[in-house]
Amino acid sequence: MIGRRVFSSGALAALAGAGLLKARSGQAEEGEEARPAAFTIQYATNRQKVGGTELFGREYEWGADDDRYHAGVLPVRVDGVRAAVASVPDGVGERDPRAVIREFLRPGGEAQGRGRRFAPPDSVLVFIHGFAFEFSEVLPVAVQLSRGYRPTSTLFFSWPSYGTYEKYKRDQPYAYGSGAAAAHFMRDLFDEYDKLHEPPAMSLACHSMGNRVLSAVVQHLKNDRPREKNYLAKRYFEHIFLFAADEDYRALNDPSKLDPILDLVRKTVNIYASGDDFALLLAEIVNDTPELGRTGPYSFPIRDGSGRKRDNLYWLNCQPVADPVSQTFGHQYFRLSAPVMNDVRQVLAGVDPRQIAGRCPAGFEGQKFDIRSDSCRS
Repeated sequence: MIGRRVFSSGALAALAGAGLLKARSGQAEEGEEARPAAFTIQYATNRQKVGGTELFGREYEWGADDDRYHAGVLPVRVDGVRAAVASVPDGVGERDPRAVIREFLRPGGEAQGRGRRFAPPDSVLVFIHGFAFEFSEVLPVAVQLSRGYRPTSTLFFSWPSYGTYEKYKRDQPYAYGSGAAAAHFMRDLFDEYDKLHEPPAMSLACHSMGNRVLSAVVQHLKNDRPREKNYLAKRYFEHIFLFAADEDYRALNDPSKLDPILDLVRKTVNIYASGDDFALLLAEIVNDTPELGRTGPYSFPIRDGSGRKRDNLYWLNCQPVADPVSQTFGHQYFRLSAPVMNDVRQVLAGVDPRQIAGRCPAGFEGQKFDIRSDSCRS
């Protein structure tokens, strides 16, 4: 979900030209000098291929719970706040999925532009978007994440969200139904990662209903255990970022939901939430349960099955710096709030979680922080 307005499908350049690359609050312009003039978007998707300016549509290509997916590369040119996809022979830049993943994982490669400053030099990011999101919106969001978080490369997994707020209930089963395809993508990603002698620092970010996709993914991986390879036996991700999670607030304590992701992370799980998230307030009414991305975890700090505290999970209250409810429902701070993006950059750079600038202690045994743009004492 990219903003308050209801989006229909349309040209990528038209979306960018409509001003979606600029934060409406004016906060996301930090780091202007790091903006690339050209870079590549790598994607994986189980949406149906439609070509033209839409590229991929709102339905499954193969159906719910089918594990097949498309993958490709789209070259992008950026001029100021405008962006456009360069022409590609087949209209969608489709390639062999493993080849796309190998390019994404290439340490220190040129996947996202030349001459940029990265933190760290080999940081790569997998991103799963939320509900009410068209494939055409990958472009402006990819540009914002590239400029805001500054990873070496970003790979989007795009599932068949409908693209309008009114289809929220429709999107839920599509998110869970995309778990098989997204899990297939993750297995391919992990297999290629395992082949590298010096793999990059790989992290995962999910926004909104993308966290439901992640719930489905880890359930598929958990059920893989009879296979030759147990993908949950290795910590592939340096960091996991859960932004405005449209998932039950008990999900991280629930083995049938997000709990298994804790087996995949090497360093930190960062839970970004805001009590002023109006989109998730509406979701709470629809789902009749508190949302992880609005109220935070129902039990915190989170403990494992033996009762031992998991000390690598951090709850970040974004309410003081979230995007305006009047403009974007307070649900888009992951890409519109400079303090939040600065927080992510510092996490990716390896700053000690308790020393990250802008984090103000908020209790819970030192694992909850308020993100602020001013002094912690004010």
